Amino acid sequence: MKVLYIIISLILLVFDGISQELKHGNTWVIGQGGQNYPAGTLIDFNKNPAQVSLFEKRVSVSGGTTTCMSDKNGDLLFYSNGCAIWNKNHNLIPNSENIFPNGQYFGCTNPDSDASGIFGAIILPAICNDSIYYYLNLEISLEIYLQNTPVAVNLKYSVLDLEENNGIGAVTQKLIPILSDTLSPGNISCTRHANGRDWWITVLKFGSNCFFSVLLDENGFQEPVKSCTGLEWVRSGVGSSCFSPDGKTYVRYNPQNGIYVYNFDNLTGKLTSREEMYLPDDIQIQSGAAISPSSQYLYISAREHLYQFDLLADTIDNSRELVGIWDGTQDPQSTIFHQSMLAPDGKIYITSWGATSSYHIIHKPNNKGQLCDLEQRGLKFPEKDGSVVWNSNSIPNIPYFGSEPDKSFCDSLLMLDRTFDSEGADFDMTIYPNPVYESVTIELDLPIKIKAVSISDITGKQLQEWSYSALTTSKFDLDTSSLPKGIYFLSLATEKGSRIRKFVKV
Repeated sequence: MKVLYIIISLILLVFDGISQELKHGNTWVIGQGGQNYPAGTLIDFNKNPAQVSLFEKRVSVSGGTTTCMSDKNGDLLFYSNGCAIWNKNHNLIPNSENIFPNGQYFGCTNPDSDASGIFGAIILPAICNDSIYYYLNLEISLEIYLQNTPVAVNLKYSVLDLEENNGIGAVTQKLIPILSDTLSPGNISCTRHANGRDWWITVLKFGSNCFFSVLLDENGFQEPVKSCTGLEWVRSGVGSSCFSPDGKTYVRYNPQNGIYVYNFDNLTGKLTSREEMYLPDDIQIQSGAAISPSSQYLYISAREHLYQFDLLADTIDNSRELVGIWDGTQDPQSTIFHQSMLAPDGKIYITSWGATSSYHIIHKPNNKGQLCDLEQRGLKFPEKDGSVVWNSNSIPNIPYFGSEPDKSFCDSLLMLDRTFDSEGADFDMTIYPNPVYESVTIELDLPIKIKAVSISDITGKQLQEWSYSALTTSKFDLDTSSLPKGIYFLSLATEKGSRIRKFVKV
């Protein structure tokens, strides 16, 4: 039996799936129409160049807490303005109202309004389940104030199931705590694990130099990894943060603290401080950070200036280059440089602070200096009846997806459910619940004399075994409470042959 597990492990290691670019971030929803017409803006990166169009619905998606999710082919599934979640038809997803705990502090007076916090929510796909998505956000405390600022007290998740509501989706579980602490009330950033499949979610402990990184894998959310490194962050509620596309660099920036560049170990989730840099004092609160597709160049928005830094330089600050100066245009309000995001087309888009009808574009962010090709107001939002659909500082908080992760892990685990049963096993077996919490029920399709039951981990190591001499049954329970979270295989030997089933302990 152990030989089978060794073979299985080798299959998992050597399977070479065909990689293709994932398009989960390919449709963006932003903006808010005027008083006389209900409209917002869709940006479709499935087209080249990106196609901009209207959607007609009076939902404000114009604040700092905006996130979207498309399917792997790039078609819109749902989006959030921070206050609620809306499906691809621009209708409220069932059970998604009031999804931002104490969100009224940031403007969530109703589902149609938007949250003003910066990058306070993000959506991730579940591992090995194409119908489940996790909506992550922060619970704001209205009672705890640090440095005269409200803080977050929980990182939470809600579950969106696309199989509900006739395939359009519904929230089936809501606001489940992942991490409880005093946290910065924004800037949730995510990057892939070193295995290319799982996710790291990183947040800052308020007013400290400590970060929490939470792993999301096939078993759900794991215990946070804490890293305390570099100088303390003051006024932790403002600014921006991002990961490099290769997952090796994390950057956090606000005008009061400066720019901090960290090395990130995407195998362990540990952060280590690399370099601290500072900009002029007149930046105020407008700030943004994004990293080129090559992971080499960091772009920092500093109100009227746009800077580039080379992350491969021995001293990053020595590589600073001014690549853009705001030209003073009002559109209709100030078009200064603010939040930024790397888009699926390999370009970086930059918002402004007030109500505007355009994004700035860095067309060639992999190029050094002025060759990066900044175009101020390069993406114009659409008009309706002579009026422009405007946007404030909204740009979707979407992680870098890159190529589709190797599916052999998921496919092999599914295959194990039935492939390695013994020949001639003349019965069927079901185990439930799966995932397992305390005990697992084994149910057979007819009464059979049981010989033995064993549980092994994914490496083939046998952890538990039960022997029977006179048990004939079609249903019995096993206690699994002593097992840690993980993937396991249950083997049942009977007078009619053997069966193996995979289960997940949570």
